[in-house]
Amino acid sequence: MHLILSGKEMFIVSARLITISFNHVTIAVNSVPKCGKINNESQENVGSPRTTPTKTRRKRLILMRHAERVDRVGFFRFLIVDAELLVFPGWLRLTNLNGTYSRYNLNQPRYLPTRWSGMEGFHNDSPITQIGEFTAQAVAEEITGNYQIGSIYSSPALRCIQTANQFNKFLLPVARIKVEHSLFEWLGWYKIRCYLALNTTLIIDKLMSNTSCNMLQPPKWMSTEELIRSNLNVDMNYKPVHGSNLQPIVGSESIVGYFDRSIDFLKIMLENDKSETICIITHAPTLYIYTRYLLNISDTTPIREELDSSGSKIPYCSSVVMEKNADDDGWKLGKAIKVMTYLNQSTKIDYQFLLNKRNDQFPK
Repeated sequence: MHLILSGKEMFIVSARLITISFNHVTIAVNSVPKCGKINNESQENVGSPRTTPTKTRRKRLILMRHAERVDRVGFFRFLIVDAELLVFPGWLRLTNLNGTYSRYNLNQPRYLPTRWSGMEGFHNDSPITQIGEFTAQAVAEEITGNYQIGSIYSSPALRCIQTANQFNKFLLPVARIKVEHSLFEWLGWYKIRCYLALNTTLIIDKLMSNTSCNMLQPPKWMSTEELIRSNLNVDMNYKPVHGSNLQPIVGSESIVGYFDRSIDFLKIMLENDKSETICIITHAPTLYIYTRYLLNISDTTPIREELDSSGSKIPYCSSVVMEKNADDDGWKLGKAIKVMTYLNQSTKIDYQFLLNKRNDQFPK
């Protein structure tokens, strides 16, 4: 097809507009946004070709850990457990210039969301890093290019919600994020982390006063209104299975209590959400619990050593795909999402740890 206009010939070839003048050739490529798939099996994915989805009706659950958080971007070995190393341990103090946020490292966020609790609210509810956002976006693009996402659930932690929000860069229409407090990590960790901070010089720089520890403070999650004002696409109408009143058990929640809280939500969600593919953005130990529970691995209640090791074995932005056929009661592992590797970091899960049968590796 071609048109004659003002002495120039215009050819339209596929998505490219080619304008030929007398003296030169100009090529302009129309920008077509790459869209993922949501609630429409006939929707075509724009971009690189993908495998044609199977026509077999399946229930699919994609579990993903949040992206790299600004206050912990690595791990060190402390005694027997893997603990997270604070690379920006004083980031809140050092970026707070008379109440105005100003980053001192390019891996820190360009800006912080506005919250009623001020910058102190980020102590136990930190945002993700620039590298974290980029990694989450790359993984979200891969997932949405292969699966039709029907629902997205997220822990109330800001780092999880920001990770979940990356999916909406590839979904039309966007999937409103259902913020579920049941998906938050084990609350007993806050007492343990405070103990480590008070008894080692590896975790330093104004984390605690002489008599108290900020890690014992309950997380101050952002409200729905604050999240929306921060351009995070959360579902205002969603009612969480467990409300926000988890603060009374901060530092005292048992592992069994954490397990029950997590599984209660999973059962209710799977029974009521009829979406074919559901995505959950959560924390490493919750991903560990859900995978083992759905695969019916014996004795699925985790032990302390497993919770402590989950952060290094299930890296930032790592994911697991769980599938079951409509006529089958059993879940199985689906095709793994492609991993992303950079420098000495990777989103690859340690499946030997994830699927261990609890042998002598973790004696009780």
